[in-house]
Amino acid sequence: MKYSVQYNGQELHFNGVSPWNNPEENTLLFALDKYVEPGTDFKQEGCVVILTPEASKGVNLPDSCTLIPSESPKYTYALILRTALEALGHYERIKDLSRYEASNGSYVSTDNVSIGEGTVILPGCVIGPDVQIGKNCLINAGVRIVSNTKIGNNVVVGSNTVIGHEGFGFAEESPASRIRLPHLGGVIIHDDCEVGQLTTVVAGTIEPTQIGRNTKIDDHVHVGHNVKLDENCIITACAELSRSSIGKNVWVGPNAAVIQGVTIADDVFVGIGAVVTKSLEEKGMVYAGNPATEMEEYIRQRKGLKNLAERTKL
Repeated sequence: MKYSVQYNGQELHFNGVSPWNNPEENTLLFALDKYVEPGTDFKQEGCVVILTPEASKGVNLPDSCTLIPSESPKYTYALILRTALEALGHYERIKDLSRYEASNGSYVSTDNVSIGEGTVILPGCVIGPDVQIGKNCLINAGVRIVSNTKIGNNVVVGSNTVIGHEGFGFAEESPASRIRLPHLGGVIIHDDCEVGQLTTVVAGTIEPTQIGRNTKIDDHVHVGHNVKLDENCIITACAELSRSSIGKNVWVGPNAAVIQGVTIADDVFVGIGAVVTKSLEEKGMVYAGNPATEMEEYIRQRKGLKNLAERTKL
């Protein structure tokens, strides 16, 4: 898709968005100072690049790129992108009821939607634009698939679950100037997955939020934007996953929380109520507690606290 927008007297043109660590030609992108290496030779052509004045001194851009200096690169990125999306009617495509057709008690967008053979959509669902659903799926009553979502074959989605909406991501110059960050990455749910009832799976900001093949997600789970869940995982009730990368065969216990930016290795077990505050990089380990600690260390710490409490009573 081609975007055009006026910003500070400049006519900007780009074909999409991409992240700083994986840039593509002719896209809009930004970077915070901590991610910009001095002396960076930026190779992609035709990009609109938003950096702080200080960071831009250390980046060599091709002549075909447009540099937008900003003290708040994320805010400027959000402002430019949201303005461009509004000009294209992006949000109207989702909200305009005339673009939906009634089907067996549900409403399905007429804009780039495909539903595979054998898939059943129960009453009360709303399927937005740019949604592809594979074969032999079951979409239970009350599900809302907002937009830009790909669902594989043999997937079950529980009642009143929401998939593909913009997440709780904001950019600001000051607390009074917050604007919502557009989420264009969408969601990909691979084959043979289950997503429980009253669960939320948020669209990625730039790249998709992904749920790997044969992963099972319980009720009341929140999968935040930019989460990468690999195959054969179990995510149990009331878990909360912020932006993170989770390996194969991982089990996340009830009420556990995974903060943004962490990686969890394959075959890891995260216990009930654990809070993962840093990457768990060793395969096959069991973690518990707040912060999540390897089980033997967690037991040692608990015994130490118990002994301290008993001595204090004396």
